[in-house]
Amino acid sequence: MGYYWTTESLFFVSVHGRTPVAGVVGSLGTLRKARSCAAEVVKRIKIARRHFAASKATRLRDEMLEHTRLFDQGALSEKQYSDAKLRILKAHD
Repeated sequence: MGYYWTTESLFFVSVHGRTPVAGVVGSLGTLRKARSCAAEVVKRIKIARRHFAASKATRLRDEMLEHTRLFDQGALSEKQYSDAKLRILKAHD
């Protein structure tokens, strides 16, 4: 007799920092069901981004503030935070 258990994970990451922001973990088959939900979330994010268009400087500031908040709350390690910060700054050069 054998027993095998596995999970599937779906993570949303920040655009430039590539830091995990939200995730869904479940048993096999979860991703198949979550794909349509994930596609809808991405679609709504794109619509909101167009609606609230901001300058490059504002986007940089907002993204850095969000990563700093995540770091301060302990959601990001020192390495994750510094790596994300470098990627954000590079993307906005």
